[in-house]
Order: sequence, then structure tokens, then C-alpha cells
Amino acid sequence: MQKSIDYAYLSADVREVEKSYQDPKTKLCYGLMERAGLTLYEIIKEKALSMGWTKIAIICGSGNNGGDGYEAAYHLKQANFFEVICYTPKLPKEGTEAYVAYQKYSSLDGEIIQNIEEFKSQEFQIIVDGLLGIGLNSAVRSDVVPWIKAINQSSAYKIAIDVPSGLNADAGIVEGVAVKCDITVTFILPKVGLFMGEARDYVGEINYHDLDVDLSKFNLTQRISIITYEKIKDKLPKRQRAGNKSNSGKLLLVGGHANMPGAIRIAAKGALRSGVGLIKVASCAQNLPIIASDCPEFMLHNLDETDQAILFELKGWADACVIGPGLGRTSWSNQIWNEFKDFVKPLVIDADGLFFLSQKQSPNRHSIITPHDQEASRLLNIELNELQRDRIQAIKKLQAITQGVVVLKGAGTLIYDGKDLYLMDEGCEGMSVGGMGDLLTGIIGALLAFGLSLIDATLIAVAVHGRAAKIDSKNGMIGMLPSDLLPYIRKLINNIEI
Repeated sequence: MQKSIDYAYLSADVREVEKSYQDPKTKLCYGLMERAGLTLYEIIKEKALSMGWTKIAIICGSGNNGGDGYEAAYHLKQANFFEVICYTPKLPKEGTEAYVAYQKYSSLDGEIIQNIEEFKSQEFQIIVDGLLGIGLNSAVRSDVVPWIKAINQSSAYKIAIDVPSGLNADAGIVEGVAVKCDITVTFILPKVGLFMGEARDYVGEINYHDLDVDLSKFNLTQRISIITYEKIKDKLPKRQRAGNKSNSGKLLLVGGHANMPGAIRIAAKGALRSGVGLIKVASCAQNLPIIASDCPEFMLHNLDETDQAILFELKGWADACVIGPGLGRTSWSNQIWNEFKDFVKPLVIDADGLFFLSQKQSPNRHSIITPHDQEASRLLNIELNELQRDRIQAIKKLQAITQGVVVLKGAGTLIYDGKDLYLMDEGCEGMSVGGMGDLLTGIIGALLAFGLSLIDATLIAVAVHGRAAKIDSKNGMIGMLPSDLLPYIRKLINNIEI
């Protein structure tokens, strides 16, 4: 039975579980392979019967994924209703689980073809990808690349076993080339790489089965909580009936270099729709009329005037502060950064604030930083591709620097507070537009000012932000704007069904 997904894991944890199921005599985990093959068979059968399909190709590698494929093929062959053919670039080695499954399928006179040209000449309604498994962490071998390309060129419905071949199961990156699937049937534990980065374009629907493994007896220390809007509803802020605007929090937003009013304005609007009671937007004099043009609710402060007594009063007024959107990278920007970087109450650092943070990093236990991968690579002084190969390690290093909460934005946003690691399963590709990060920053700031903890404010903000984009995506992925999400953000913060 398909299971709900509450956590994701690294491939090392999967291997640890598999090891415990080894037969003490043979050292094989064939029992798990039998369960996986039977489960896969049921899924293939259900899809095929619902669509009236009968012609199925299973592409088997020489490892355990191939073994799962041979097991499924055995059951399909036994059903005596489907036309199933197994293809492989390489047969499994004797003495392995995959070899046992291969022999089992062969005992039914199952057809196994190693000629890729023959595969390419046929038309199938379903193709099952069992070429490569979770162990891939370098470029796909040259002898496998043509098979992956041939699968992708087919118009058949594609099912991946455990992970699409060519996808790194921990990082979610494509190792040169990968199978683009309609559904990924993953076993034992959900793999974190299925939810991150490039994987989003390859996995299709994720269908998880634990194969009746009792996971409670394992100490799986690397588990990552999968967060959705539904899972944070109980944390949503609530207004006091006898409260007033001050009870709902006072937020200061700092940013907006000359001719750059947009980012700080978007952040401030996001904060307003997220329920903050009072807002002051601090920017240069030139921007202030533009920022307040359609939002009379904003109070304004001219950052061109940096009288220390006034700045001291401004900082004391705020319950939380946002710094960075549209701040710029000039001497003026640097001066403003130095004035606010040590804000002693909850502080959200984004955009150009992250640039200045990378110049001189200092711990701020009250801070939330929100870098995307490029900004994170600058903060860690590493190449972008190095960071993307291990985003989990990267976010842990970032948190060690700031001592606060880190949001590593992207497809499969990660959140870490030094204790627990979260992966946000919300959002969509329509969010790839300027200003989306500023909007998120404003939502976080509002929730902090409201009095929520760093981690709760972050989880709620990222979930609401991502779900709002999912809802708006009904209007199309292309052309989505940050301001389009504002009506949905208000409803989601209030837990109003949309």
C-alpha cells in the first residue's frame, strides 16, 4: 500500500536498512527484492489495465534496480495477459540478488534482449526504468547513456524503480543524463534527492512503499522532515480579540537603494498581508513616494538621514527587522548595513544583505538568512556546483556560521535551525521571477514581529509562500508575479480554504 511521506532520507540510511535484511547464509537481501518486484507489478498492472495497455518493456541494469525489474517482469509474465520484454545493457553477476531474479524470470522463458537497436525499433505503452539505482554519484557510464536517451525518446508512459536512472538520490542533480519519468516508485525510505533540484523535472509523481519494513527499530539520524502547508496549520498566528495593532507586531524593513524601490516594496506588501500590525519602511528619500504610492498603511523613514539618536529610536521601536531587499552594494549600502546588521531582536537577512554578510560573517542567534544557491556558495566561498552536490552539508555549514535559522531556497527549499532539518514540498516553477524571494522575506518578518519563534515563522512563511504560488499556477507558470500571490497569502495565513 502506498504510504504518505513525512520524512526523506539519505541513501546511506537505505543501505543500513537493507543490510539488516540480509540472509545470514547468502548475505543477500532477496526477500526485499521479492517484495519490491511484487509491489511494482501491482502498480504496473493497475496502470496498464486502467488504460487498456498490454505492451510493456522493462529496462534492467545489472544491479538491484534491475533485479526489481526482473521480479516485476516475472509476475507480469505469469499473469499471461501482458506482452513483457526485458532489455538490458549488461546481465547481472552470479551470486547477486539481481541474478536470482533474472533466473526466476528466465525460468518462464522470459525474453531478455541486449540489443538497443531492437528496443528502439519497438513501440511500447509502458517502459519501466530499472537501469541504475541509488548508488550513482558520478557521471552515467558511456554504455548506459544511449539506453537512457532511447527511453526518453519514447512516448510511452515511464515508471522509474526507486529513482530515475541518472539522478543522484541524495543531491537531486542529474549526473549527465537521466530518465524523465511519469512516476517514480520508491521503496523502503523516501530518498531526499527525489524532492530537490533538477529531480523535480524527472521524478513525476512520487509513489512510496515501505515494503512492510519496521523502520522504528532503526536509528535513522539523517531524516529530513517533509513540510507542506497542511503540516503547519496548527502553528498559524491568531489575533487576540482584545488586541490592538501593537499586539500584532511592529516590523522595520530596511533596503531600497536609489532607483531600486521594488524589492523592499514587495517585501513590505507581503508583510502586511501576513498580518503584521505596524510597518515602517526605511529607504532612501528618492524611493519613499514610490514605495508608499498605493500603500498608505506604510510608515516611512528616510535613510539618507542617519542621525544616531533617530536610528536608535527606530531600532527600539521594531519587534523585528528585515534588511537587504534592494539595498544595493554601494558605500551608502555598506553604511546602512553596518547600522542594522547587529540588530538585537529577530532579524531577517536577504538579498544584498547576504552580500555584505559574506564579506564579514558574524554569528547572530536571532537571525534568519534566506540565500538561494548562488548566494550560499558566496557565503561559503565554494563553487556553485560543489554546493549543489551536497546542499544538506551546505545548509549545516551556513547555520554553524550564523547560529540562527537558514533557508536555502530553490526547488526543494531546505530549512535548518541547528537541530532539525526540513524540506519544503511546496512551490512551483512559476516562482522563478524577480521579487519572489523579497516577498518571502516580508512574510517571515511579519511572523517574527507577531512573536513567533524563528523556526515557526520560517516554516509557516515558506509553506504559505509556496502554496500561494501553487494555487496561482492555475493561471499559468509563465507570467506569475510576486504581487499575484498576495490575496492567497492573506487567505492561507487565516486558514481560509481556497
